[in-house]
Amino acid sequence: MNISICIITKNEVTNLNECLKCASKYPFELVVVDTGSTDDSVEVARKYTDKVFFLNGAMTLVRLRTMP
Repeated sequence: MNISICIITKNEVTNLNECLKCASKYPFELVVVDTGSTDDSVEVARKYTDKVFFLNGAMTLVRLRTMP
């Protein structure tokens, strides 16, 4: 069984680094979705995974969290 971790983030560079650092110790697929960070969150995410995606505009964080 494969396990994926998907993290939706915006301007969480410190927390994101710690989270991905811990998660990278395991054979999980790491996926990061950035919703418009203006800090170094994207750069930090790219240190741990090449699966970094971007969502802006109508797809808000609230809508992402409540998706079925």
